[in-house]
Amino acid sequence: MRWFTKPKDATPVEELQLEAMHAVIDALRGEPSFEDIDWCAFAVVAQADGRAIARVDAIYYDDHGHPDEMILSTRRMRPYLQDLLLATEGPDESLWQVAVLSYHQPSNHFAMKFYRPGDAEPYLMSPERWEAIAELVRPPELARD
Repeated sequence: MRWFTKPKDATPVEELQLEAMHAVIDALRGEPSFEDIDWCAFAVVAQADGRAIARVDAIYYDDHGHPDEMILSTRRMRPYLQDLLLATEGPDESLWQVAVLSYHQPSNHFAMKFYRPGDAEPYLMSPERWEAIAELVRPPELARD
């Protein structure tokens, strides 16, 4: 089941983000304690050109946390990224990107930040694009008027 529909004018980065979100949701659906998790964050490491998602792993969750507290800096992500590159025998890390997604299970709310090695700030989808995508997964009871 695909939870997100790719916009016809999606950029390559947005396409990669959507695929990352699908992979994370698939991982979430297989998590045994999923119903007990309020906030959780997953890291997705993918080739910069968007050809492949190498791996999806849970890296942190706190059922009393706030999403802003869970977005990791590229500096904190670096050891984890290097471990993944070694495990997957990937290319130089400058060619890779890291996406961090947080998910609030009670409200079915997603937040995504996308990092490229060396970036001080994450790449973010435009508010308009994110809102259009969020509308596709927002439960009817949380729909905006």
